Amino acid sequence: MKHKRTAAMLLAVMLLLTLCACGNGAAPDVTPAPEPSAESAETLSYSEPYVVSLSFAYPFDGGWRLNRMARIDNRLLLGASQNGNFRLALTDFTLSEDGEPSFSTLRDLSVPDLTGRGMPFISCVTAGEDGCFYAVSSELPKTYFSADEGFCTNDAYSGEHVICRYSSSGELLGTVELHGWDKGAINAMAVSSEGKIILYSVDFVELYSNAEQKRCISLLSPDGSIIAASQVFDDSVRSLKAVGSSFYAVLNSAMLFAGKFVSIDASTAELSELSFSGVTASFAPLNIICADAGGEWIVMSDMDFFGIDPAAGTAEKLFSINELTTGDISFDAIAHLGEGLYAAVGNDEGLMLLRRSAIDYSGRQLVKVAICDAEYQAMPLIRAINAADSEYYYLVATPTKKQLKMQLVSGEAPDLLLFSSSYEDTASDRINLESNVFDDLYPYLDADTELDRMSFLPNFLDGLTTNGELHSLYNSCMIYSLSALERYVGDGKNLSLDDYRRIVKENSELQAMFPSWMTKSNLLGWLCSTCLNDFTDYSSGSCDFDNERFKALLEWCNEMLPDYEGEALPESYPSYSEDEALLHLKMYQNRLSLENTYYPVCVGFPGSAGNGGYYYCSNSLGMAIPAAGENKDGAWNFVRSQLRLDAQLRLDDYDGLPVNMEAMQRSIDAIAVSDPAQAARITELLTGISAVVSGSDAALRETILDCAKAYFNGDRGLDETAALIQDRMSLYMAERYGW
Repeated sequence: MKHKRTAAMLLAVMLLLTLCACGNGAAPDVTPAPEPSAESAETLSYSEPYVVSLSFAYPFDGGWRLNRMARIDNRLLLGASQNGNFRLALTDFTLSEDGEPSFSTLRDLSVPDLTGRGMPFISCVTAGEDGCFYAVSSELPKTYFSADEGFCTNDAYSGEHVICRYSSSGELLGTVELHGWDKGAINAMAVSSEGKIILYSVDFVELYSNAEQKRCISLLSPDGSIIAASQVFDDSVRSLKAVGSSFYAVLNSAMLFAGKFVSIDASTAELSELSFSGVTASFAPLNIICADAGGEWIVMSDMDFFGIDPAAGTAEKLFSINELTTGDISFDAIAHLGEGLYAAVGNDEGLMLLRRSAIDYSGRQLVKVAICDAEYQAMPLIRAINAADSEYYYLVATPTKKQLKMQLVSGEAPDLLLFSSSYEDTASDRINLESNVFDDLYPYLDADTELDRMSFLPNFLDGLTTNGELHSLYNSCMIYSLSALERYVGDGKNLSLDDYRRIVKENSELQAMFPSWMTKSNLLGWLCSTCLNDFTDYSSGSCDFDNERFKALLEWCNEMLPDYEGEALPESYPSYSEDEALLHLKMYQNRLSLENTYYPVCVGFPGSAGNGGYYYCSNSLGMAIPAAGENKDGAWNFVRSQLRLDAQLRLDDYDGLPVNMEAMQRSIDAIAVSDPAQAARITELLTGISAVVSGSDAALRETILDCAKAYFNGDRGLDETAALIQDRMSLYMAERYGW
């Protein structure tokens, strides 16, 4: 499972929802935030960011993909596939005094072939609580996925499966045949200490035809007769586990990115929801099967693995994917080999060996790091620098924003703050990056031997500067602009709102200013996200919305399509295709997107300075150095390590664009080889950007939208609306900002 990729997808969804949000009619809470007090500051606990090392063992000959695993004591049952053939084999492992594993030669197991068509499909394996290994040998499902051929069908499917029971040494003890099985492909199995069998099955034919999604859990007696079956459900089983005579599972909804723990009644197969202290069943895209017999139930929650004790109702964090210092990996099953060593199978031929261990920090200076809302971005970088740096080591705390605000004015301030989306939370928890509780970073830059003020994208530092000081930096960005075709807007420079109106009127093929998704509130939401800083001053807690410039933007928004309620467009709602609209949202999110020449002319956002494009950093890693921190050199060492050319070139497609100009220039030069015109457009766009948006106060935006609603509905005039917004925002800004 590509965890980094999944997180980035979720962030992209949340970003669109945030920027296009409509007001809900509620005024923001303007209760004054408590003043920071050194006396009320809590002492933060800084923990050692362990590192998970990754190595591989290759039990099978080359070309066999490991995809099944179960463990009993020091023995592993492994399943593998190659070009439609399947193998099932045992290996013993031993651990040396320093915890290093060694594996015995594989012993292939006999698997009955019910169909007479060659090696059967091994659909799942498990370690039973009765001390035996189990494997399900099946026909290929009615519908299945092949890495070579994509989705395939098996028209000869007849519902034949056999459950094979093996001793822990690999002797075939018996089989249970299932004939005419009509509940779909068997994806997971668990066997209790009493020999009862739980099977999880999915009817992929119905699943992928958008019919009723048949997923169910069947309870079988040791002889294979069905005792009971659960109701058909829509969630997927991510983990299935027997503990003694009891059964448990993790159910997960990919649509809701959430899930639940359940117990499964060993007589009726009824599901009952459970909770475990310290962990939620959050989104994990693939099945993560615990391969252990006895011992802990290993489950995955988002990016963290936990060992759960179902009887006690507790969960202990074992390790995190973020603790890996290298690579994205996928998991199908995991087992605990002992001494903090875990074995996993996934998308590789090898058996993945994961070991969580500490780093020797002797002789290195401590740097205390506070991370707010940025663990998934920051922790891999912290672990990487801890593994490589010889002068400093970085310990981590994850305070709430309220806790952090207390720390910043106390004698317990961290040396370094790493954050994300610091302006998106409620204003009472907002970290005021413009305040003097953070160091000005310009002196650090000016003294650096490798970085200087010219190392960054044009105007990037200026956009982050307040009163001549630079209190934060970001390791990446995106670029947002409105765009159009050249035949309508020429070079796109110096176009007014009246120009856009005129262009639509003069070109009969254009039906609207924007495609149909752009309603009045949507457009105002975008404009608030891009140019709120033009009308607000967070450092003084003041604002100015009652002016002709802001009124003109409100008027322009009022010309858009009407707002609509609900998820679906009303039947009477006008529908304009992309090519029937003048303006489009342009998002340069990574190096690949820089090559995008659809609607190539960027015209920016009206009301903003410069060319109206802007750097968007809300989902980037923010870095700031608290004034009260002790290890300034160590803090800057981390900041500069993320802004140097080598680190900026390592940003992948899910991290955003580099903010280091040399790294960006290399991407532009690569584009210029095949498309010099696009390279020139990107260069010109960068040169004219003058704003950096690192998020926005959601309460500010929603209140503006709420005030504008009556104007959009025709119930309030333009001047009255601007005055109302100014009145409400003045009170809000004065009471929320400026500490």
